[in-house]
Amino acid sequence: MKTSVRSRDAAERLIWRGRALGLLAELIAGGGDTGRKTEELQSLLDRLGLPSADGDLITNAGGVLDRGGVPAYETSYEEARTARGGMTFQMADVAGFYRAFGFEVQGERPDHLLPELEFVALTLAKEAYALLSGDQDAAEVCVAAREKFMAQHLGIWLPLMASRADSEGHAGLGAALRLLDRVLVA
Repeated sequence: MKTSVRSRDAAERLIWRGRALGLLAELIAGGGDTGRKTEELQSLLDRLGLPSADGDLITNAGGVLDRGGVPAYETSYEEARTARGGMTFQMADVAGFYRAFGFEVQGERPDHLLPELEFVALTLAKEAYALLSGDQDAAEVCVAAREKFMAQHLGIWLPLMASRADSEGHAGLGAALRLLDRVLVA
């Protein structure tokens, strides 16, 4: 089966977004070759037509998750926790999204930033595969799930986390989270 150039281009952009999310997650989590990751991230941002990353701020973002008053859990933020049904409902809802896509989190709560980002990246990869396979219905399922997940979960609390990072004196983390938000909505 042949795929159209348009489908290949769209799939390529989805893969770039997923990789950019992964790099940002690695940079935020800390460790590894931050210089190489920042370079690769900048290359992807350029391809996606997104604003440049501030290398110094991004490099200084790492290793502050769950410390310094900036929790990396959705249900740690009042607006997110009370958005629909409370903490238990929110965590169960996040886990339900994961189960629907065969995604499983081990060793961490489902509402942690990194698994939520990994889930969004998975929907991007599955959408790219569906486009390349000519399966428009499957691609639409991925888009709908990602949009709903962003509207009900990550899109609500990620800006709150960025604001908290800024107010707690973690400018690098705040900048990385705002960049992450731009990649998510690209």
